[in-house]
Amino acid sequence: MRVKCLISFLLVLFLVPCFLAEARGQEPQIKKITLSELRDKVKEARGRVVIIDFWATTSPVSRHAMPFFDKLYESYKDKGLVVMGVSVEGVSEEVVGPFVKMLDVRYPIFIGSSDIVEAYDVQYIPVTYLLDRENRIVLKEIGFTKDSPDRLRRKVEELIKTVP
Repeated sequence: MRVKCLISFLLVLFLVPCFLAEARGQEPQIKKITLSELRDKVKEARGRVVIIDFWATTSPVSRHAMPFFDKLYESYKDKGLVVMGVSVEGVSEEVVGPFVKMLDVRYPIFIGSSDIVEAYDVQYIPVTYLLDRENRIVLKEIGFTKDSPDRLRRKVEELIKTVP
């Protein structure tokens, strides 16, 4: 009896986020990206506020931060917020895809090349860059603490209010 309950619990825990994503009809966009492609994406987003979150599937902190970025994205995407997640651990789409689906993330996810890690000075996971409408870095958040959500949300709200 206990085994059946445990199996049922585990199935619900791991499968519900997948079913929710399918019910919404939104699969996360996942693709490999080079440094020049990432720079192009940032340039294309000029005039909008941009968050680039560098993360890893092996990071419990990333697992905690990504749902926050998803909620922020959903709240502000129509007001000019762009969120990009970049996996920097060198794993394949077969690893990243199920992880992102499990977390029910809807913003674009990329698998970054090693030159991205160097160019953005990613020494810790996660690290988040917040860019203003002119693509200037206004905040570099290393890690994700209990204060990070409020700090990031306030800064995004402040930047969203600026005229493009």
